Amino acid sequence: MDLIFREGFVVDGSGGPRRAEDVGVNNGRIVAVGSVSQPARREIDVRGLIVAPGFIDVHTHDDRFALIRPDMAPKISQGVTTIVGGNCGIAAAPVPLREPPAPPLTLLAGASADFFPSIATYRRALIAAQPATNVGANRSAACDQCCYASGSYVPSGGDYGRTRPPGTRK
Repeated sequence: MDLIFREGFVVDGSGGPRRAEDVGVNNGRIVAVGSVSQPARREIDVRGLIVAPGFIDVHTHDDRFALIRPDMAPKISQGVTTIVGGNCGIAAAPVPLREPPAPPLTLLAGASADFFPSIATYRRALIAAQPATNVGANRSAACDQCCYASGSYVPSGGDYGRTRPPGTRK
């Protein structure tokens, strides 16, 4: 074990009360929570302090940032360990473009090559980049509507279940 935080108040986000626990870390990952009996290279007494597993940023536009700066230093330095993109409809995937992106997609990037036609292609890029944070991609109807409104919508029934532009009927 590389590091053990001893007897800190663990706040895990479950809604339960905080509790005094040890937290063991190995290779930069939490591997044990509770009474950790094995020794570590470094132990820190955190009695009276709160130990939390990391913050979740549930509304980010970091889809591309996770790929171009996988160290995710701006997030990690603030204690953010998980990002979720796409909640408002501005996301890097799935965005099946047939022309350069229009606003508001240009908030993420300016070229069609910076977007991914499916969650699967985006996932492959994330696996290759290995960002330091967890990354969640939330695809919403707003994303479809944004692509359609910009004139760059390409129906893709096999990829995520839509065979016509949003709001249209058979």
